[in-house]
Formats: sequence, structure tokens, C-alpha cells
Amino acid sequence: MNRESADLFASTSAPSRLELGVAAVAGLIILLLLATAAAFARTPLPEAPAVVGAYAAWFGLAETVIGILLFALFLNQRSPGLFVLAVGSLLMPMALVAYLTTHAVPMTSATAGSGLAALWGAGYPAFVLVYAALGGATGREPGSGWNLLRLSPAAQVVVLAGGTVVACGALNAMIQPASRWLLTPVVAGRWPPAYHVICFALSVPAAGAATIIALRRSRSVLDLWLAIDMTALASDLILNGLSGAQYDLGWYAGRGFGLVASSTLLLALLIESAAHYGRLAELNEALIVSNRALEHLSLHDGLTGLPNRRYFDTHLNGQVLLTRRRARQRDLALVLIDVDSFKAYNDIYGHTAGDECLTHVAIALKTCCLRPGDMAARYGGEEFALILPDTDLASALRIAEAAREAVLKLELSHSGSVTGPVVSISGGVATLGEREETTVEALVAAADKGLFIAKMSGRNQMVSAPPDAIPRRA
Repeated sequence: MNRESADLFASTSAPSRLELGVAAVAGLIILLLLATAAAFARTPLPEAPAVVGAYAAWFGLAETVIGILLFALFLNQRSPGLFVLAVGSLLMPMALVAYLTTHAVPMTSATAGSGLAALWGAGYPAFVLVYAALGGATGREPGSGWNLLRLSPAAQVVVLAGGTVVACGALNAMIQPASRWLLTPVVAGRWPPAYHVICFALSVPAAGAATIIALRRSRSVLDLWLAIDMTALASDLILNGLSGAQYDLGWYAGRGFGLVASSTLLLALLIESAAHYGRLAELNEALIVSNRALEHLSLHDGLTGLPNRRYFDTHLNGQVLLTRRRARQRDLALVLIDVDSFKAYNDIYGHTAGDECLTHVAIALKTCCLRPGDMAARYGGEEFALILPDTDLASALRIAEAAREAVLKLELSHSGSVTGPVVSISGGVATLGEREETTVEALVAAADKGLFIAKMSGRNQMVSAPPDAIPRRA
């Protein structure tokens, strides 16, 4: 992946100084709040049983959205690390579903809330550590050998769901029996001693993941907020270990840090998604402008700026079709023009001067195209053409003569010209009416015959095609 495409995604773009500063301040605030709450962790507070259910519901919703966003990043970046991180993020929602479908204990109970917290604290940091071990979001490139990268997006979704279910089931099987045994005395009002040990133990991998991610040499914006996420999760577990019972200050503060852990990365990814769409809109606008410029370049001569042969052919074909379809009489005139003795001009003055001469001639011819449908084009080399819709032969000859005089008025010195001391042009004029066999080839051939006659007759003149140059319909 090149640098330009990498900068589009939070998973790979390098953080700015502002983002580094914001993340550092956020981490410092979390640590200060942790130190403050730790001092009053066992202060009793009013009971609010609904907090557990609301907390778990928000956790499940936030982590579901985070998992989806991370998986979308994986589909774009094709990084195994992002896939592992998406599975870890979907662990909590799957745990909620597993708990609700296999346990009769209400969600407002301490057993449910703390069991899920233990599952989350044990599982998510492990996935973050694996993410870091795989090199983060840029650890591997597509086609580097990871088989999942070769699957279709639909198959990858199946693998994601299956991997999450397996991981959730394994952790749930290990933690739920222990959590039920450990939390049985909670009914008496206090946490059992083993609960504190487990919470402190679970905070270690979370703190370790935060440290490893923060100290990575090649950090991304995603890594910054993962480090904050892990710091908040470690703080949550530490305060759970310091609290004496459910509904004391440490327990409530732990829920607060848990919300920070679930919301920080979600907010960062949503902001990044909005910014990403903004960048896509800018890129789309730039692409439209570039495509228009490329289209203009493909249809216009790079030297003179006039429509090129490709544009000329398309436009002339369209005008011929219009002539055939019009119910009323409609003439179409074509003038083929050649710069007299141009090879001698290049030999005497050089090709750079020759290019300048063609540019001046092009400007002069363009000034003679006064109506919207008129077109001056570079036909090839020193040859030009005028397409004049709704123009009969007499009018076309007047316009062609005006073009010849406009070139003479340029007074471009030409000592090698056979017509005089300045650059001149010759031209052949042909018209096409409704009654003629209106083909592009016939019209071009007729104008070319007129140009040939003009050259053979001494140049520096405009000659109409012979009357029989274009066959009439029977």
C-alpha cells in the first residue's frame, strides 16, 4: 500500500502532533482520575441496580459498532491484525448474547455484570496483544500468505462471526463457572478476597497492552486510541479490585472507566469515518476535475489548443447526421486548409519557430468561427479544418477568404514561400446539402479536391470543390 492510500485510514495514517497531544492529555486525565477515585474506592453510594443492565447494553452496542467498523477497515486494508481486533471487539456483544441465552440470573445482578466484566477484561487485551504481535494494521500486505486474505468478503464475514463465537464460547466456559463461585458471597454485601486478586491480575494484560501499543515505533491514529482504550480498561479493573462491594464509589468509577474504554475507540472511529468520507468527497471532486482535464487533453491539440483530429472526426460525423435528419434544407460546409510551403519554413527558421507559426495560424482561424456551431480544428501537421454548420457555399467561401486574409495580416515572415514574403494558407471548400449522399468521407474528399486545386493553381487562395465532387441522391 502506498503512502497516499495509507493516509486515508486511521489504521495506517501517522498521527499528527495535535492527535499525539490530545491522546497524551487523555491518558494523563485517566490516570489522575484513577488516582483520585482509588483513594475513595470503598465509599458507599446509593444503590442503582439499573446501572448494570444499562452499562452492559451500552457496552454491547458500542463494541458491536466498533467491531463492524474495524472489519470494514480490514476489508480495505487486508490486515490480519485488524481482523483479530474486530473479533476481540465483538467478544462482548457475543458474551451478552451467550449469557442471556444460557443463564436465568437477571442482568442487574452482580454475578451477570461482574462475570461479563471478567470476560471482557480477560479477552479483549489478549486480542490487542495479538494485534500488536502481528504488526498492527500494516503488519502484512495482501497476498503475503495469510489464507483469509484470499477469501471473498462474504466468506470473511462468516469466518469473523465463527471466530468470535469460538473465542467467546471458550472464554465464557472458563470464566463463568469461576465467576459464579467467586461471587456467591456478594449477597452478603462484600466482594470475596479472590475477586480483588482476579481484578488486579486482569488489569495487568490490559495495562501491558496499553504500554506495548503506546511504545510501538510505527504508531497509527488507531494505535493511539487503542492505548487510551486499554488504559481506561485497566483503570476499570483496578477500581473493581479496590472496591469493597457493589455500588460503592470504586464500583461506580469502574463503570465510568468502562464506558470510557468502550466509547473512546468508537468515537475515534466514527470521527475518522466522517473525516474519511470528507476526504473521499474531496478526492472525488479532484478526480472529476482531473477527468475533465484529461478529456480536454484527449480531444484538443497540445500545441495550438484547437480540437484535434479525434474531436474533428466526432464533431463532423455528428453534423453530417444532423444534416441528413433535418426536414428543412440545411447545408454543412467544410474547409480544409494547408499552410503554404511550411516545410521550407521549418527548414529556414527551425521547428520551434514552426510551432509558433502554427499557433498563430490557429488563433487567426479561430477568430473566424463566430457562431457557436463553428469549429476550427487541427487536422494534422500543418493542416487545419473549419466545420461550418448551416452554411451554404457562398457563405463558406466568404468565411474561408476571411481566414486567409487573417493569416496574411499576421505578417509572419517567410522568405521561402512561393506566394510572397509572409506566411499564407490555401484551402478547399465543400458543402453538403440534404439532397447529397451525406457521408463524412464524401465531404472530406470533396474539400480535399478543392485544396488540391488551390495548391496546383498557385496557392494562397480558397477554391470550392468541383460540382460533381459529392454525388446527389437519385
